[in-house]
Amino acid sequence: MNKRLIISFICAFLISSVANSADPMRPPNAQKKSMDQVARQPQKILNLQQIMISKDIRKAVINGDVINEGQIKKGIRLVKVKKTGVVIFYAGSQRELSLINVTKSSTEQGSM
Repeated sequence: MNKRLIISFICAFLISSVANSADPMRPPNAQKKSMDQVARQPQKILNLQQIMISKDIRKAVINGDVINEGQIKKGIRLVKVKKTGVVIFYAGSQRELSLINVTKSSTEQGSM
């Protein structure tokens, strides 16, 4: 009985020490990034350039990269492809990108 108890304590100790140890392949100065740190990284400008919609295909070109609906590429997840824009998830938030440029009308800009 004592041997089993001692062996189980040794096994539990070894398992817990392995589970809490650092990754042996990680570089010495590397740090783990939390989701907050990833979300706070400087966000690049995202440019929706093209939308492709057919019976079986829904994809978009964002910053020169072709991304299928549901796919993640360079940190951009293409959530939904619409006729005039897309819904993406990037840097911790959901956004909409549009092919249609929003411009101010002459009445909003003031009389010339």
